[in-house]
Amino acid sequence: MIKLAIAGMGYIGKVHYDASHKVEGARVVAAFTSRPDLVRQHCDSSVILYANFRDMLVESRPDAVIVSVPTYLHEEYVIEALAHGCHVLCEKPFALNRHTGEKMVAAKDRAKAVLMVAQVLRFWPQYVEIKRMIERGKMGSVKVVHAHRLGTTHAMGSWFLDPAKSGGCLLDLQVHDVDYVYWLLGYPSEIRTVGIRSESGCWDHVSTTLRCGPAVATIEASFLMADSWPFTCSVQVTGTRAVAEYGFRVSGNVSEREQAADELILYPAGSGATRVDTSREDMYVAQLKHFVECVKENRDSSVCPLQESLDVMSLMDASLQSAETGRPVFLD
Repeated sequence: MIKLAIAGMGYIGKVHYDASHKVEGARVVAAFTSRPDLVRQHCDSSVILYANFRDMLVESRPDAVIVSVPTYLHEEYVIEALAHGCHVLCEKPFALNRHTGEKMVAAKDRAKAVLMVAQVLRFWPQYVEIKRMIERGKMGSVKVVHAHRLGTTHAMGSWFLDPAKSGGCLLDLQVHDVDYVYWLLGYPSEIRTVGIRSESGCWDHVSTTLRCGPAVATIEASFLMADSWPFTCSVQVTGTRAVAEYGFRVSGNVSEREQAADELILYPAGSGATRVDTSREDMYVAQLKHFVECVKENRDSSVCPLQESLDVMSLMDASLQSAETGRPVFLD
């Protein structure tokens, strides 16, 4: 049995906790939280709650830790967990920049442990199916990818509004789709980002274009939607043989995903549109299953290679540079 601990029991920490109940051979034994009164209502009585992260590592001795504290704390908590001999699943974004990500990778190498970044689109059935259709040739040559991820900060902590702690929607939302475009098309040669900043300097809305060989991808991310706006994400992939479109919309945020309206449609050239059926397995369950398998076998993830997670941080650095300077960034 793999003993899991969770550092940070905000909404995404609770998502991981709920997913653990559907992962055979693993269970959550402890959680670090600053709000034990609220978290106790969500967790089984068998889960020991800690107000001190190091105490949790020393006393509960977990095999692996899911790090879901705010982004600016990832470096501290990931390195501490690795130093205590734990494997780590780190929530996205990996870090605020590539340099910080490299420090965590160095700690992982010293510990000879598994470190995986939770890029959940690589486990989301419809996003995975689009990649499979491309690999099977059903899409032909990909020419255009368009993705958007639109939400609001009304249910999030105040740290999301601090550019030194979150990076705004540029990092928190856009990182999903930048990673997905990289997964589909490879490392881009050029990136351009324009956006809108809040009074605090946080990027509240960004639009990014990436050139990947003969293909172009455009990504829109926003925290500016009204409180009543349902969390919405979509991706459209245009190829020479077909267009694939997936849309997802749910009131609240992803923690209410079981009530979401979503649909994957394939539009082949020369024939009618068809709805594509996929696995209905929850993406967070699939992600955690994969991580637990990696821990059991003491091997790095083949779905979310750590080098690719570092590459994505380089892309986010470039996106930020482009947004701040108003100029494109050309990449090696």
